[in-house]
Amino acid sequence: MGFELRKKGRFEEANKFVERMQKIQEEAKAALGKVQEDMKKYTDKHRSKAEKYCHEPPNSPKAIFIFLFVFFSFNYVITSDQ
Repeated sequence: MGFELRKKGRFEEANKFVERMQKIQEEAKAALGKVQEDMKKYTDKHRSKAEKYCHEPPNSPKAIFIFLFVFFSFNYVITSDQ
């Protein structure tokens, strides 16, 4: 039908190059995987559990007091400079 198979020897060097690159890629993946595991191990060694913080509801008396204190303190600073 007009198709001829290419000779195997003609692209032998290209095939060797592809195989060599695939081997290098596999080695790089393995090295990166090992480094990733090591980094996780040493990072987790120094990591502690996160503390659970409690947020005050916006309408609680404590939150209102803090807001008013900050608001009036800020106004005092601005008015005392004049």
